[in-house]
Amino acid sequence: MDDVVWTKVIALFGLLLLVLVFGLLPIKLARAFSTTRDGQGRTGAQRLLPLLSCFAGGVFLTTCLMDLLPEVQEQFGIVFEKTGVDINYPIAEFVITMGFLFILAVEQTVLGCKERSPTVSRKPYRPRRNVKRSAGDGDMDFEVLMLDGNDSTDDELDNTETENNFATRLRSYALLVALSLHSLFEGLAIGLRNETEGVLRLFAAVAIHKCILAFSLGLKLVQSKLKTQSIVLSCLFFALTSPLGVCLGILCQTIASDLAGAIITAVLQALANGTLFYITFLEVLAHELNSQGDRFWKVVTVTIGVTSMAALVMLSD
Repeated sequence: MDDVVWTKVIALFGLLLLVLVFGLLPIKLARAFSTTRDGQGRTGAQRLLPLLSCFAGGVFLTTCLMDLLPEVQEQFGIVFEKTGVDINYPIAEFVITMGFLFILAVEQTVLGCKERSPTVSRKPYRPRRNVKRSAGDGDMDFEVLMLDGNDSTDDELDNTETENNFATRLRSYALLVALSLHSLFEGLAIGLRNETEGVLRLFAAVAIHKCILAFSLGLKLVQSKLKTQSIVLSCLFFALTSPLGVCLGILCQTIASDLAGAIITAVLQALANGTLFYITFLEVLAHELNSQGDRFWKVVTVTIGVTSMAALVMLSD
């Protein structure tokens, strides 16, 4: 093997180790801060994790707008150049929108099927009735809603909470797939480089980028209340995608110049970007910014996430 291939192999294992460590770091943080409490009775994890989630939202937002979007536009530009087609219609943005609508349709379809599932317990309805009770110097009327002897509010809240948790887990796995697809193509870019210096430079940029994304992904998985085993397997899957991309680049260096490969890359990148848009705006930021408490610090952590990724994009260029 020549020096370039050995450099790519080292980059492969380096990416695997770094991304896996940073992806599992939120599990350790959540356990470390689960006992300390602040003045409002919240544990350290209950206060820290929402702030870190806002940081992750800033990272995902910048990844969408400053990292993935330019890549998608560049890939479609390559496709149009190879085919000799001149189109004024924003094709790249259209496919991104289709990715957004696709994950929206998948989520709502799955949730709709779950709502109609017989496994969801629903109590039969009984009409209201008035109950008179003596209260001091007079009678007071109380309206009681009877549902098999149980209060309907508790059942409805339980069902709503179960459905919300299921939706959160579903979005977390969609986020995993979108980021893994993006990670695969970044690894592919390393594998397609033909010079040692170019491989090392791109490895450094991708490693920093992937470590921040892995931490943000791991944080989102922890907040989704998945089992520790599921979180570890998900982080391992994400960590393996970049090395897999490097391997594909080493084995198939002709893919980048092939028209079919360029079209597939452009479409998949665009769909991944649309999915990431959906998760960023309708799950991460929407959930945390609508929750009470630490609003100033949430804005600060979102800003830190945005500026850190923006700086990485500038340095990588």
